[in-house]
Amino acid sequence: MRRHEWGQWNGQVEGAPMHQASDRLLTTAEVADRLNVSPATLVGWRYKRQGPPAIILSRRAVRYRESALQAWLAEHEAASDGAA
Repeated sequence: MRRHEWGQWNGQVEGAPMHQASDRLLTTAEVADRLNVSPATLVGWRYKRQGPPAIILSRRAVRYRESALQAWLAEHEAASDGAA
């Protein structure tokens, strides 16, 4: 962790990705709706580490950063462009 001059933490962990303060956290239901898949499909993807990156806050509270979902979609869109 980096500390400012008077020993105060600046809120950033070295090496951690930067996210915008306005980056919305989406629920499993919201992501499933956007991807047109069931929430159970997202759970399966998460278990297999195949889906968009998730933030697991607790056993029942899982969130997805909107920016991470967009990046995951763009990555899969680029990968599928060459597949067809």
